[in-house]
Amino acid sequence: LIKLRRMELRGEIRGGRFIAGVGGEQFAFADTVTALRRQQKTWQEQQESSAPKKSVRVVLNATDPLNLLGTLLPDKRVAHLSGNRILFEDGLPVAVMEKDEVKHLRNDKPEQQWDVQQLLLKRYFPPRLRAYIGKQ
Repeated sequence: LIKLRRMELRGEIRGGRFIAGVGGEQFAFADTVTALRRQQKTWQEQQESSAPKKSVRVVLNATDPLNLLGTLLPDKRVAHLSGNRILFEDGLPVAVMEKDEVKHLRNDKPEQQWDVQQLLLKRYFPPRLRAYIGKQ
């Protein structure tokens, strides 16, 4: 915490409470704060418009501090291990992946379950490794 305070005093990061529902002081880079504000403005504009809403899906690693599944959210707790992931759709948990097994938290059609599973199984390969293993 002391290092974060020093970084804040140097102007490298910003301290505050950026995400509602997450307790304690939070720290973020200045460009992250700007992006969060832009996203909030876009979200508010979507809520006010009559255009059909596009759902937003986000995959979080279970070790991420924003993993509130089981603490604040009513669904089951996911072990904080680097291989576990959680898929949120519009802020609500949809599915979890633990030990390479996908568990759906809602009843979806089979094709929707397939899409969810592919999002959770998606892995990032650095460009040099992709070239080596032949993935695009």
